[in-house]
Amino acid sequence: FSQIHSTPVLSVVVMAGGDEYDDTEPLAGDGDLGVFKVHREAMDRPWAVLYLVFLAFAVIGGIWTAQHRNRDFFDIAKAGYLDDSRHCPKPAAGLGAALQEQQHSATLDIGNFTKHAGKWLIASAAGSLLVGVAFLQLFKHAAGVMTRATIIAQICIPLVAGVGGLAAGQMGPGFMALGMAGLGALTFYLWRNEIALCAKLLGLSASALVDNPGLIVFVIVAQVINAFLTIGLLILTMFSYEHGSVVPNQGVVRESHHGCLDGQGQPVPCCAWQQTGWSKFYMSIAVRIRGMSGVSL
Repeated sequence: FSQIHSTPVLSVVVMAGGDEYDDTEPLAGDGDLGVFKVHREAMDRPWAVLYLVFLAFAVIGGIWTAQHRNRDFFDIAKAGYLDDSRHCPKPAAGLGAALQEQQHSATLDIGNFTKHAGKWLIASAAGSLLVGVAFLQLFKHAAGVMTRATIIAQICIPLVAGVGGLAAGQMGPGFMALGMAGLGALTFYLWRNEIALCAKLLGLSASALVDNPGLIVFVIVAQVINAFLTIGLLILTMFSYEHGSVVPNQGVVRESHHGCLDGQGQPVPCCAWQQTGWSKFYMSIAVRIRGMSGVSL
């Protein structure tokens, strides 16, 4: 921080006011960093430990649940399976025979999914990296041009949509889109000085990011970790739903030749899929951990 000078920052602020500035005066002298600290104290450490504990529970518990899931789930999920009372365990009142033995159908192959999806994920990450680097360079060397291009795009998109709507005879949506385009143009015109300042600040930010590639690498690595955590926990959550069994439908009152009926004589499935208590508990934890991972990373 001792090498920080006023040229990038003060030039932006003072130029907005129209005054001259001295680009030789340092913003902060050696050892005088004001509120900025080189070595900051770790904060919320207990919450970080608690998050890691729950994350480990979600991963280990999800793997165990996936290994002990009902392998007949995809057979059970077929249309008409739960409508046949012979597929239900025999209840006390007697609604059919015991669960018949079923052939295993094709289940989700994690290895095959990872093999095919991994290529697209890597290609997407590489493409995003290239686009991000290109945008940083453009904003570093032509922040004003990029800002104007963004504004023009935000005006032209509803403008084109409005003209297309009028041409198609959709008067209401067409005039609404034209109104949005006009309102956007008026707003950008009234805020032209503030937008010019924002363009300079964007150029400054882009220069700082280009000069600190380690920060970019850290953000990319964090996002990759977040993507793997999100996808992994989502798959484990899906597997946890398969942790259960077929049970008789408690809403069935009697059975007819056409199926099972409820108390009002309406047809209902004879059987129902029932998750285990552990499955429901795990899903509630995994969903929250997946949300916390997205927020923290």
